[in-house]
Amino acid sequence: MTGLAVTAEPASASLAGAVLAAPVTSNYDSVQSKTATVTCPAGTTVVGPGGDIFNGGGKVALEQLLPDVSAGTVQVTAKETDAKAGD
Repeated sequence: MTGLAVTAEPASASLAGAVLAAPVTSNYDSVQSKTATVTCPAGTTVVGPGGDIFNGGGKVALEQLLPDVSAGTVQVTAKETDAKAGD
């Protein structure tokens, strides 16, 4: 499993309507659970977090999405749903 990404939007009124993507990608290996954390750039805040799974083969599900507006971070966890030895 790989590829968890989150999105943040600027807090500044002068940039209202502008959306910034702050993607973070997890390692690509056989670990069955992955977590990726992104921190918003200075002057921005979390407004619409999300996650995406790349190359999961239909066997990976988003398990947890934890936005922390005060810290400006989002943590996304995904887990293999059909774990077999060697996957």
